[in-house]
Amino acid sequence: MLCGCSWTDKPYLTDSDIVQKSGPSKNKICTAAGIDALKSVGVILGHGKPSSKRIEDALLSYRAEGSIVMHTMG
Repeated sequence: MLCGCSWTDKPYLTDSDIVQKSGPSKNKICTAAGIDALKSVGVILGHGKPSSKRIEDALLSYRAEGSIVMHTMG
């Protein structure tokens, strides 16, 4: 459970089984990472650039009520 102030980011992993598609993010597997002062969690989101809602939904079950989440804007 992520508590207090936590940060999120979306690192990408290369999928070597994917045939080249248009756009660089289509060839990557996106993951969502959540980190607080004591622990971190990671969730696989799939291929392509995820929406803010998709990231929020993926990490929602790992957040404590009342926690503050900060993320990168890009």
